[in-house]
Amino acid sequence: MEFYKTKIRPWIGIVVLIGIGIFMISDPTAMDGNEVHGRNALLKSLLKAIWGLPAGILLLVGGLVLGYFQFKKSDDPEEG
Repeated sequence: MEFYKTKIRPWIGIVVLIGIGIFMISDPTAMDGNEVHGRNALLKSLLKAIWGLPAGILLLVGGLVLGYFQFKKSDDPEEG
């Protein structure tokens, strides 16, 4: 379980950030036609408000930076 928490789980989050960033960049108008109602209306309205090219670039760069530091941390021989 320790291997999952320290090695696998961070990479899952990094891949999700990069994937959402790429999707935001490739289709910046994906949320334009969505109607906000029903369950999870707050989340849907937040996604509709921030969806687009600038947020996609931020997510992509953030995921790449986190991936770089995670990769650098895994190569560190002092960490055991």
